[in-house]
Amino acid sequence: MKEIFKAYPDAILNRHGRGRRQSFTFRLPAAYLLSRISGTDFDKVRAVRMTKAWWVYPWYAITLGRHTDSMHIYMSKAYFDSRKLGNNAEAWLAQMSHELIHIQHREVFSNQLFYILSFAWDYIRHFSHDTPREREADQGTERFYELRRRVNHIFGNGTLMRTLNSPSLSDDEKIEIIKGWFDNLL
Repeated sequence: MKEIFKAYPDAILNRHGRGRRQSFTFRLPAAYLLSRISGTDFDKVRAVRMTKAWWVYPWYAITLGRHTDSMHIYMSKAYFDSRKLGNNAEAWLAQMSHELIHIQHREVFSNQLFYILSFAWDYIRHFSHDTPREREADQGTERFYELRRRVNHIFGNGTLMRTLNSPSLSDDEKIEIIKGWFDNLL
C-alpha cells in the first residue's frame, strides 16, 4: 500500500510537536485574516489549536474547548493527506472561516457539555447538519470566498495565497495588506 505523505499548509500554520502529539496554530497573518472574516477575537484565533482526529467524519472538523480562549479544532485526516486537502491552504482557510464562528457559539454556554448537547439537539431537531448555527458558520466560508473573489478580480488570481506565502514580506506587512483589503473591498 502506498504511503500517504503527511501534509499541511505551512504558509498559514505553525506546527507544534510531532506524531500523535502534533498540533497546529495559525501564523499571525492567517490569524488576522480569519479573525476579520469570522468576527472572532484575534487573540482567541491565535490561541486555537488544530489536531488531526481519526473520529472526525471525512472532510469535516469539530470545534471544542473548555474555555473560549483555548479552543481546539479536531480535523479529519483529509486535511493532512497530500492527496486530498493537506497542502491546500485555501481549503483550510475556508473551513476555518466556518469553524471559528463556532467559538462565538461556545461563548454562549457556561460549559462545554451544554455546548455539545445544544449542537446534538440542533442536529436531532433539524434531522441534518443544516441547522441555524451551521448556516451561520457557513457565512464565514462565504465571506472568505467573497474576499478571495474580490482580491483576485482586482489584483489577479492567486493574490491572497501569494501574499500569505511571500517570503519577502514580514508578518506585519502581510497584515497591513490584509487590513487594506478589508477596509477597501468588503
